[in-house]
Amino acid sequence: MKEPLLPHLNKTPKNPMAKKHLLIAFAAVLVSGCGKSPIDMVKNTYLDGARTTTVANALSNRPLCGSTKWETYKDDKGRAVVEYLCDFVGGNDFNGERRANYIANQTKDYSGFLASERKRLEDAQARLHEDFPEIKEQIQKIDAAENRTNEAIALQGTSGSPQKTQRMLALEGTLKKLEGYSGPYNEQRMLELYLSNALKEEGFGAATIEVKMAYMNRLPPEKRANFKANEIDTQLKRLHSLLNSVRKSIAQDIEREARNAEWESRQAGQRRLDVLQRMKAQRADLVSYLESKRESARQAMASAESDIKKLEEQGSKEKIERDALIKFPVYNGAAEIFQWVVNKDGEATLVYGEIQTVISKGKTETFLKYNRPGTVLARVMQSEAKEMMEYVDELRGYAIVDMLTR
Repeated sequence: MKEPLLPHLNKTPKNPMAKKHLLIAFAAVLVSGCGKSPIDMVKNTYLDGARTTTVANALSNRPLCGSTKWETYKDDKGRAVVEYLCDFVGGNDFNGERRANYIANQTKDYSGFLASERKRLEDAQARLHEDFPEIKEQIQKIDAAENRTNEAIALQGTSGSPQKTQRMLALEGTLKKLEGYSGPYNEQRMLELYLSNALKEEGFGAATIEVKMAYMNRLPPEKRANFKANEIDTQLKRLHSLLNSVRKSIAQDIEREARNAEWESRQAGQRRLDVLQRMKAQRADLVSYLESKRESARQAMASAESDIKKLEEQGSKEKIERDALIKFPVYNGAAEIFQWVVNKDGEATLVYGEIQTVISKGKTETFLKYNRPGTVLARVMQSEAKEMMEYVDELRGYAIVDMLTR
């Protein structure tokens, strides 16, 4: 049998019996027969209550082991210690595949991160180059509206100088017509006045007066004066009084309409000033918003450039390979070790188990320590692993890591 890759444990072993945290996983089993060596006693120990499987059966012909070695020595209490050592197949740089996968995955991840940050940088640069046209368009619309409002203010003012309304013009026209009436016997003026709505409501029609005038002309001269005074002049005087009242009323309406127009003009002017003020505030907000968007884009550019620089450093081939070696070191070998203590009565008790690795120049370290070595040993018979990491994955799959290993 070839020499194992790993040196066995020191002759003063890592005796878990002397440490409180180690648990005795298997009850001691009395081995029959006399004169046997401690190694034989351990090999012939049964692992099950039915006494069907011995330690030797469990640890023999394991495809995982390139070579195995049994040895015995005394601990500091004079007890016999039996040690089983299995040099793992593929134990030399067993992290190689995982290291390679780590490098490939990190390279891919950093490549994706860099692409994302470069896209972020390009987007920020594009935004600054275009300079947010949608916001600038809103500012231009407000500028155009502000110019129109200023033109209206310049044309119409804001101090209450009203334009004459259509109603004012109509009233002034009616008043002018009424002022043209100069006497109570002007039939032509009566006909014109008849056309106004104000006189229609009073029931005075030109036809009525014309009929009475024609009738008067047919009367004898001595009766005409009396008829004219009673039937025509009385109504004409009343009409003349009414015309004066209408003129006064229309003049009052014109004055009232002028006051209303002046008030409306002042209100319209104030509204223009209010609208202008709101537009100025909106424009200032948009200008501020535009600058904040520019600053945000500049910050995004700076952030992306900084992240790109960091990612290029962290994702460099040399850095990833260094990290891979730290996370998945190169080992020169690996082996599994179980230890039993055999007392003077021939009782063998499994007390320790671990996977041990060779770092360099024969220096070893514990890769995986079994909290319950007996439970792990019971799993050995079920394992079909042919390489170390496959075996470790099996162990971790059987139970929670904290329960079986640490």
